[in-house]
Amino acid sequence: MTDFNTPKEWLQNVYETRKMKNSLYSMRAFARDIQISQTLISFIWNDKRPLTLKQAKKVQENLMLEGNLEELFVKKLH
Repeated sequence: MTDFNTPKEWLQNVYETRKMKNSLYSMRAFARDIQISQTLISFIWNDKRPLTLKQAKKVQENLMLEGNLEELFVKKLH
């Protein structure tokens, strides 16, 4: 897993990686794929709400990604 400073950056990277594979990939499709509302994604990206560990694990499970998310979230707290 690449090093990210924040959970928000991690989520944005997941989206950008998928968008690079398909230029027509939208935030709506991303929200559908990770089973999180498009509004929540927008709030996270605009720093109105944080991405919680529970939400990040849901994204990870829905996209079958590997990595230690706890490490990312603990790093954010320090």
